[in-house]
Amino acid sequence: MNQVLELDPYVGETPAVGLRIEEISVRVGKHMVLEGVSMDLPGGKISALVGPSGSGKSSLLRVLNRLWDGIPRARVEGAVWYQGVNLYGRGVDVAAVRSRIGMVFQRPTPFPKSIVQNISLPLAVHGYPRSEIADRVQASLKTVGLWDEVANRLGTSALALSGGQQQRLCIARALAIQPDILLMDEPASALDPKSRGRIDDLILSLRDAVTVLLVTHHLEEAERVSDRLGVLMDGRLQAFGPTQELFRSAPEKVAQYLRHGSGN
Repeated sequence: MNQVLELDPYVGETPAVGLRIEEISVRVGKHMVLEGVSMDLPGGKISALVGPSGSGKSSLLRVLNRLWDGIPRARVEGAVWYQGVNLYGRGVDVAAVRSRIGMVFQRPTPFPKSIVQNISLPLAVHGYPRSEIADRVQASLKTVGLWDEVANRLGTSALALSGGQQQRLCIARALAIQPDILLMDEPASALDPKSRGRIDDLILSLRDAVTVLLVTHHLEEAERVSDRLGVLMDGRLQAFGPTQELFRSAPEKVAQYLRHGSGN
């Protein structure tokens, strides 16, 4: 029998741990991408990952969403615990994992369909009643601040939106199915400063509602929006703790990166 995740949203108080990462290592052929990474992501809080290019930040996100599955010569070791289930345990339903742990990528990835279809189609696939879909589309667009901008053109192509609007649409699409955890891989890095600011404000608005893990190259962004901060270097987690505390009193190698943005 498959070990299927419980799909009901959390009830009552936000759990202390949204996701537990336990001794995760990733190897592709002979190349070690990540080695022995462990951390607890607090439920309903914003955690950020920073580190030099190639340090394994995006690779870790892909572990949490099972995106390494099917990659030739890739092997993931360790455990990721969510609601008492090891996501790498035998028989886990990967589709259920991805419905509870959403993903937003660096560059906007809207479907080449209408604005409304970008959200309504995933809702239909996940089994939401047709009678609820229109309200959920509107609610998710309001959450990301897009409703007033697109309400009169929901039937037009999502590809006609600006880059910042497309990214907010992708976030709305991810939020529409009400995930418990949202992984965000540098969601504002390809955008202009004004759009980046709107994405940061949106991330802050998700605190307490969703457990967020944000990968960013912008140290100022990490300091501004995150509750907890992890620093990856050479595939290893060098530090993880309260963001402001790390910026004040990080170990020397980590402090050098946080001051100057270089850590190799």
